[in-house]
Amino acid sequence: MVSMGTELKIDPELEKCLPPLPEVQYQKLRASIEKKYDPAKPIVLWKERPNTIVDGHHRYKICQELGIEPPTVTESFESLDAAILYTLQRQVEQRNLTAGQLVSVYEKMLSIEDKQRLEQEAKEGQIANLKQGNERPVSEHDADTGLSREVAQRIAEKAGTNARTVYQVHAVQNKGVPEIVKMVESGEIGSGYANDFVQNVPKEKQAEIIKSGGMEAVKDVARNIRADREEKARKERESEELKKFNEFNKTVAEKTVDVQRKMAKVFAASGGGCLMPNLSELWCDDCRWGFDVYLPVPSDPCCPYCLGNNVTKRDPEWNSREAMLND
Repeated sequence: MVSMGTELKIDPELEKCLPPLPEVQYQKLRASIEKKYDPAKPIVLWKERPNTIVDGHHRYKICQELGIEPPTVTESFESLDAAILYTLQRQVEQRNLTAGQLVSVYEKMLSIEDKQRLEQEAKEGQIANLKQGNERPVSEHDADTGLSREVAQRIAEKAGTNARTVYQVHAVQNKGVPEIVKMVESGEIGSGYANDFVQNVPKEKQAEIIKSGGMEAVKDVARNIRADREEKARKERESEELKKFNEFNKTVAEKTVDVQRKMAKVFAASGGGCLMPNLSELWCDDCRWGFDVYLPVPSDPCCPYCLGNNVTKRDPEWNSREAMLND
């Protein structure tokens, strides 16, 4: 606890790692503090840097505006990186951050954790060398600044999202102007909209669009880009379907021609009669009905309808419908 009236300090390195707080949320927090400051959320100060705020930057600024003396607690941090990690973790715990904000926070945390790990490995290696009588210090390794699939997956797991969102946030950070980066970090706009915007709008035009219409202008551009992309995908899909349909029809047409050719050949071989040369056309004089039998013709064929034996070869010109009418 600091003495009454003590002015607290804000470290710029700690402050800049905070996800920006949108004006609407800032005013909501201000109204809550003005009604009653929650003593369960004291301002956290850095023991090794007296009166320096580690957590509670926004609350402290509001308290200054309202003339309120906030409660404070002191925590010990061995380095700036350790203090930043604490600050970022508190942001995750206390604020309802968007997926894009969480990705930004955890990417910063992961970089710090990797840096600390590498420094610790270098320190341990140096101590081991000194114990062996080797006074040559072990050089520190630089933390990997790239965004491999493995790193993206680690960030995504921590942020509770997927690697695609991580890459979207990273693309915005690399290709976007500061205004669009701030929008994502403050949660004003989703990483998907922002990614579509920076991937398709040249950097020199981004600020101009944002200045003319702000967040809604960015969303409008992103929506148009998505609509164009969906329309293009639809046309490609329809084109592919038409191609498959035409290929299918071509195959059917070719098979039809082949079948017709074979039927014509059979028809010609049968002298224009039965299209199946392995059948013989017979006629029953008793029930006056025609029927077919497979070749060779049985020596004593019988009618399948009346079982009679008065059977002769059928006239090729015979028509069953005409025969029925004549009867």
